[in-house]
Amino acid sequence: MSGLLICALVSQALFAKTFGGTSWDEAYSIIQTSDGGYAVAGETGSFGTDPGDLLVLKLTSSGGLSWAKTFGGVGDDGAFSIIQTSDGGYAVAGETGSFGGGGYNVLVLKIGPDGSYPGCVADCSPTVRTVTPNSSSPTPSTSSLSLGADCSPTITTPTLATTNACTPGDLGESDLLPGNRLTCSAFSGGLVFNAPADNKYILS
Repeated sequence: MSGLLICALVSQALFAKTFGGTSWDEAYSIIQTSDGGYAVAGETGSFGTDPGDLLVLKLTSSGGLSWAKTFGGVGDDGAFSIIQTSDGGYAVAGETGSFGGGGYNVLVLKIGPDGSYPGCVADCSPTVRTVTPNSSSPTPSTSSLSLGADCSPTITTPTLATTNACTPGDLGESDLLPGNRLTCSAFSGGLVFNAPADNKYILS
């Protein structure tokens, strides 16, 4: 079984566990959460849709699995960074090949404290196994790194297109009230402004 491996030492609680399924599963970011547990962000090929989906795991302080969520579409989607927000939820940053303007786009996902994002995330149940890590200590090398020449990166200001990857299922939109806009129309010799009460003002 392929899977991601997480090892930790917090308050003398040692654990080493794998989380995954029958395909590949990878973790790219981990944080300790306000309850003493952990939140993990990465990518999964075992759950969700092919070729890969964004994966978020919430673990207890002892490494138990609280919940696991996937987010994605028909393309490849993954998460590279996660933080806990002031409301107890999570903000995740990564990339998406399923949504946006084509190719790979930046993806920012905000989910609730329980991983919820109605209609857009799916539960998954990775297999959890405890592993016994090798306790041998490697001997560090004393050689210094050889640094290359200074680089001069090209800095540009990109023009980014912003799209909504998945609108939450429980949010609605308020109706636009008619007649509450000031519109402007051109005509030969001047302009017509239509006021909220449909009064017309003509400038010539």
